[in-house]
Amino acid sequence: MNQELKVLFNNYIIEKKQYHTESTHINANEAYAPIIKCLIDLGINTTDDLKFEDGIRIFNWFDQNSCVKNTTKNKYMGYIKAVLRHHGYLSHPYLLVKKLPNDVEPYKPVDRELFDSIIEYAANKDTHVNDWIYYAVFVIMYDTACRIRELLTIKKQNIIISTNTIILENKDTKGRTQRFVFFTDSKKDLLRDMIKQTPSEYIFWNYSKQRKLTENDVRNYIRRIKKKLNIDVFHPHQVRKLSATDLVVAGANLKTAQTILGHKEQKTTELYINYTALVAKQEYDKFRNNQKSSLKK
Repeated sequence: MNQELKVLFNNYIIEKKQYHTESTHINANEAYAPIIKCLIDLGINTTDDLKFEDGIRIFNWFDQNSCVKNTTKNKYMGYIKAVLRHHGYLSHPYLLVKKLPNDVEPYKPVDRELFDSIIEYAANKDTHVNDWIYYAVFVIMYDTACRIRELLTIKKQNIIISTNTIILENKDTKGRTQRFVFFTDSKKDLLRDMIKQTPSEYIFWNYSKQRKLTENDVRNYIRRIKKKLNIDVFHPHQVRKLSATDLVVAGANLKTAQTILGHKEQKTTELYINYTALVAKQEYDKFRNNQKSSLKK
């Protein structure tokens, strides 16, 4: 049956809302907008219009009209395939289109000195009503090692100050399972203030727009930081990876790090840990010092 692709996309977004977190479906229309525009520009309006050969045409359109990498182009291709499968087009020829080679390196943990400079900038900037909230984003993210999407869905009733614990609800985590994350004593007063001042159930609140803080809000703030501090690359996920690396360097085993990060597989956690020469030297010194102590006995 021949159907309009734009209608299928809209139906898919609506029907998938029940399975996604609030922050996901709030940005769904924005996420799908580029691929819908691409299809319209190429005159691919219906399922019959969409051919196997259009895989190349779509990739070329993004080359000509954007600066996105292969990873993003593959993501848009995946959106089309997901919509087709969702509506029962299980043998559509477009499903045979293959992914482009990956041309993006995974984010590495943010450099410690760079992160400290970002924290210092955020802590000392007090010209906007939301500045203190953005500071909280970075320091709470580092403490908890949350994904940015998980962080922004933290509710005040799920923060247990007495035990330095935050409960992430299963609908708000990537793995759809409840998870416990933790924070240091130094963040207790900050979290108390956030709980006290928010007019919502969410502690990360956009006070200028009177709504929950979104990932786009954080991205826009990061753009300003990058410009102000002359930073080429900085992404919230780098903070999560720095937190994971520091946990292991401080003595946590990989299983502990895996549990806090919410990874299903330990090999994923291993990829997060940045074993630089400095980290290796710290581990070596720790091992050798313990070895010397045992030899003296």
